[in-house]
Amino acid sequence: MTNFDQHPGYSAMFKEGQLTLGYFFAIAYQGAIPEMDVASQVGIAKMAESHGFAALYFRDVPLHVPSFGDVGHIYDPWVFMGHVGAHTSRIALATGSIVTTLRHPLHVAKAAASVDRLSNQRLVLGLATGDRPTEFAASNQSLDNRGELFREALAVMRTA
Repeated sequence: MTNFDQHPGYSAMFKEGQLTLGYFFAIAYQGAIPEMDVASQVGIAKMAESHGFAALYFRDVPLHVPSFGDVGHIYDPWVFMGHVGAHTSRIALATGSIVTTLRHPLHVAKAAASVDRLSNQRLVLGLATGDRPTEFAASNQSLDNRGELFREALAVMRTA
């Protein structure tokens, strides 16, 4: 196992004996179509960094499912993270989390490595199995097999 003490993203978030805080991007919307003011979100990211927050969190919600009660992020997490990362310099960029059962593991591994490298090692990668039945159906995957799919994806990503 690699020692992450020298990894800037990890070091920002995990400090022995200290509480660290992160900011999870919120989405405000009215009606059926979500809106996300990107300039405002970038401003909040810069403010969080300047006030010593440890991390910015990006959610992976592939589809808007009205019955679930939220829309998550309306932008792809990798693209949005790249945009926000280009406007910040020190704060960790954390996925909270990437749904590995609905994404090809080689694409996740490449995207994660790309963001980590291009952001000067600020990525902290959180992974999940997913929990929205509609997204599994749309991806032609079985919700019942998500544990197995997750383990397979993790093995492929570790190898890559």
